[in-house]
Amino acid sequence: MTEARKAVDAGGSATDRFRRMFRSITTLGVALFFEDRKIYEIAALAASERWGSAQAYSRSLQDMIQEIVRQGRENGEFERKTPLDETVRSIYYAMTPFIDPLHLERNLDLLPDAQNEVTGLILRSLAP
Repeated sequence: MTEARKAVDAGGSATDRFRRMFRSITTLGVALFFEDRKIYEIAALAASERWGSAQAYSRSLQDMIQEIVRQGRENGEFERKTPLDETVRSIYYAMTPFIDPLHLERNLDLLPDAQNEVTGLILRSLAP
């Protein structure tokens, strides 16, 4: 998660921070899938059995999303009508095919196009 955090912190606008976060998480997941299959299998098992570590990962991703959305709202980049918690959950759900190890394996052939398209869709839905 620290690599994703670094990517987010390197961004300027909330839009840029969101793009960096999503790209970083997807890239790191794919790298893990190809470089160390055993660790990937453990991550997939943790996700499927909802281990504490997998739940903590999910919470930290949602916290980052919330931070970015809040920044975007404060700067006027993102809409403010939808409740923050609903927005964060919806974004997280839309990202799931590319951030959850169980889904990522099935979606490798869609990368990077689908991930970029989902990012664009999310950002358009956040426009004021």
